[in-house]
Amino acid sequence: MPPKTLKIFAVIILWMISCTISLQAQEKELAIKYSASGLIDFYVQYIQFAAEYKWNADHSVELELGHAFRTGVITTTPDMDLIGGFKARLGWRKYFSETEFFGITTMFRSEQFDVAADFSRKGAAYFQRINYEVDQFNIGLLATLGENFHITERLFIESSGGLGLRYIDRRYEDLPSDVEFVTNSSLFANYQREPEQRLSLSLFFSIKLGYWFRLKN
Repeated sequence: MPPKTLKIFAVIILWMISCTISLQAQEKELAIKYSASGLIDFYVQYIQFAAEYKWNADHSVELELGHAFRTGVITTTPDMDLIGGFKARLGWRKYFSETEFFGITTMFRSEQFDVAADFSRKGAAYFQRINYEVDQFNIGLLATLGENFHITERLFIESSGGLGLRYIDRRYEDLPSDVEFVTNSSLFANYQREPEQRLSLSLFFSIKLGYWFRLKN
């Protein structure tokens, strides 16, 4: 991942932390949440939990962490096995009312896959099935809008969505020079010798179930 990109990511995180420290502490609350939207993905699913710290009625920060796994239920890529995956989001929120908010969120996502594909060798003299590893890293910045729908005074469902940019860095394992990629039965991770690096739009949608805890000053 380019050092310049990492520096930008670090500056954003430090700015959010400084905003938290600089504001006067008032009534404080902590929400623990489970994110159901992490299960909805065609390639890999996530178990995700988040904690939101609200230091006054108008501002909060949220940290969300996820661990990757594959259910085999909605996965559409049988020739791809998950080696490992992790995601993290850190966000600042401004509440317009007790339940409605605007946020700025940074995200990081890292995944490793083992992919099986068909290759031709030695100028298509023969074909061979070869496995190769794919390492993918995403970092991004999102603007979000959301609302909390209270089931009880403390228990709530949070719905949010947003739009932003993400940088994708995808790298492939080195293979012998005489192999030529044919197919891996998927639109994802078609083998390339050079890393894929690009900037793209990022859409965000999240549903969480949470509970607010009141903290003593």
